[in-house]
Parts: sequence; structure tokens; C-alpha cells
Amino acid sequence: MPSHKATHGTFSRGKRVILRMRDGRIVIDKFVETRSRYLVFEELGKVLREDIDSATIYRGDR
Repeated sequence: MPSHKATHGTFSRGKRVILRMRDGRIVIDKFVETRSRYLVFEELGKVLREDIDSATIYRGDR
């Protein structure tokens, strides 16, 4: 069994998401597409799934 936790979830293209990265950074970016080993974002570009600790849809100030 792999030692890393895979990010699981589906996002609609163009939605803003909050990413908590494994290095502790919190990033808000727009989702573009998904590939087998990475997710693609507008500002970050390609991000390996294993580098993301959690991802949630950004809902703004509620």
C-alpha cells in the first residue's frame, strides 16, 4: 500500500478551490483539468496529487 494519501474528488472546470499543500501552504486557485497523476490549476499549473493534503471548493465569504 502506498505511503501517501491520494487526493480524491471531482471539481467542475473553472471552479475556485482551496488547496492545503503537504508543505503547509494554503492556496486558492481555479481548477482547469485533471490527469491521472496530477491536477492542473490556472496559477499553479500542474500539481502532483501526492503534493496536495486536501482540496475543497472555495465558497468565498459566507
